[in-house]
Amino acid sequence: MLALYKTGLPNEGSNISSPNFKSSDSPTTTTPATLSMAYLPNFGRPKGMPPRMGVIKPQDDPKAILPVTLTVCPAIQYRTGARQTSRNCHWMLSWNIGITGTGHIAQRRLHVHHERDIPHLTNWGPMTDAVTRKEQAAMVVIPLKTMTYAERQALEKIAINALVKVPNGQWNNQDWCIEVLEEAVKQGILSALEAKAATDRASQVQPVLAELQCL
Repeated sequence: MLALYKTGLPNEGSNISSPNFKSSDSPTTTTPATLSMAYLPNFGRPKGMPPRMGVIKPQDDPKAILPVTLTVCPAIQYRTGARQTSRNCHWMLSWNIGITGTGHIAQRRLHVHHERDIPHLTNWGPMTDAVTRKEQAAMVVIPLKTMTYAERQALEKIAINALVKVPNGQWNNQDWCIEVLEEAVKQGILSALEAKAATDRASQVQPVLAELQCL
């Protein structure tokens, strides 16, 4: 289950990178030396830490056409805390695939996590989590595209291979999602207009006052 995201996480900066949703773009050439300096090894997965596990096996994603969304979990603004902005909100690509044994929505999710006591973000790959009522009430769900099972599998493959940058005070989970979407546009999984429309709306989501968040 996804906890409401705390603010002030590694890489949480104030400037979002400019999306470059152009299907005709050629991949940027990066030398191994540059790559090792810019990105974390092993997708930021800490040594000795077991991978996060979802609640339902990946193969339970139905082979049907399903709406895929760019989902935003608003940051929480505390009265005594630092001022939060839309850049502190957590983004993820997601789609609902069924109901868990406890009656919660089972949701397939592509995003990067901030693990406790780890000074950077981590890409554990796609997983399926249960959506609590609190999460469901707080989330801002933005339509991206209705996708076939094959398209979702292709999107997952992109996410599995999406690297995590070394903390620099600017790049964060939103930029990771944008990079995944940029590659999806290049591969023809969705259009540049679809990607831009979703990210434009997501960037407008503002933090929620702590006293107003759902119980």
